[in-house]
Amino acid sequence: MAYDSGLLLLRLGLGALLFVHGGQKLGLFEGRGVRAFAGGLEKMGIRPGYPFAWMAALSQSFGGLLLAIGFLSPAGALVLASSMAVAVTVLIRNGFWMARGGYEYSLVLCVAFLALSLTGPGRWSVDGLLGLSLPEPWTWLLFAAGGAAGVAATMVARQRRQPQPDAAPAA
Repeated sequence: MAYDSGLLLLRLGLGALLFVHGGQKLGLFEGRGVRAFAGGLEKMGIRPGYPFAWMAALSQSFGGLLLAIGFLSPAGALVLASSMAVAVTVLIRNGFWMARGGYEYSLVLCVAFLALSLTGPGRWSVDGLLGLSLPEPWTWLLFAAGGAAGVAATMVARQRRQPQPDAAPAA
């Protein structure tokens, strides 16, 4: 009972947090919306910002919802882990500590989502109520590979668009 209670608390808390976080990117919950978020992504070197903004907003919103209700596990947790892994790659240039704009908090969330993807949702979940259990480890590996591909695509897009330093003048 304590195990399922702990999973429920983690799923509801973290899932709701990311659902609202992604929802703000969609213009809900007093958020500025996808266009404003896309502009911020472009300033961070992620171009084109608009499709990546939609991908982040939808993955955080729907991943958070799936995690909170415990449906189609481990999909929601892995989608969220991937989203936080992208945040780590973007914030790593600022150092570790969140107080200095670093990746500390994003890494904590990434690890928590990875752990939840491995534990499953517990009995008190939609999966538990419906008796759903996606095949392991193939399902986990498939979703993890998809998440890793999304992280890699974001990193490649960011690397291609980084401003190149001016060439040294010829002597």
